[in-house]
Amino acid sequence: MKFLIKEHIISGYGEFDDFTTTGSDYATVGSFDTRLYKTKNFYFTAAGHDLSVQILASVDGGSTYPIVAEAAFDVTTTTPVFKSATTYYSHVRVQTKPKSGGSNGTLSTNFACVSF
Repeated sequence: MKFLIKEHIISGYGEFDDFTTTGSDYATVGSFDTRLYKTKNFYFTAAGHDLSVQILASVDGGSTYPIVAEAAFDVTTTTPVFKSATTYYSHVRVQTKPKSGGSNGTLSTNFACVSF
């Protein structure tokens, strides 16, 4: 993740490597440390087939991810999806699976965060 500190504002942005599903269960696309950020924005696109995505969160330094920050939502091959979370978490994790069993697809994830 790249970040910038300007006066009293901290911002960061990045992306996860494109992730292609290989099964019908949720798989982790990536996770990152969000301790410096209040607002976390995500931009998702799908290729190949539609995908189901969920965002999980941790408040214990990323040891466990028991919090569902964003319940499962669909990312279709025709429409990008933007999601935002403003609750404090120490870490977030993105997971995906095929919307239809056996119809694997590829998820692209970009994110940007700010301290307010």
